[in-house]
Amino acid sequence: MSDTVRKITHFPVDLWAEVSDWRWQHKLNTEADSVRNLVAAGLHYYKLMQDQGFQQAESAAAERLQNARS
Repeated sequence: MSDTVRKITHFPVDLWAEVSDWRWQHKLNTEADSVRNLVAAGLHYYKLMQDQGFQQAESAAAERLQNARS
């Protein structure tokens, strides 16, 4: 028995384009590697969101980015 799980998912075309661009920017060999990395990063991010200090730092960073665009 395998220690992996196979899933079929559907992506909007524009979201898949972002995944594909990310894959090539990070020189990953397969689409599956890209999706695994992005899912792991997203799960890690949601854990970080529970931390008050992270929330404050993220808010400050978002404000800096917004001001840089202005």
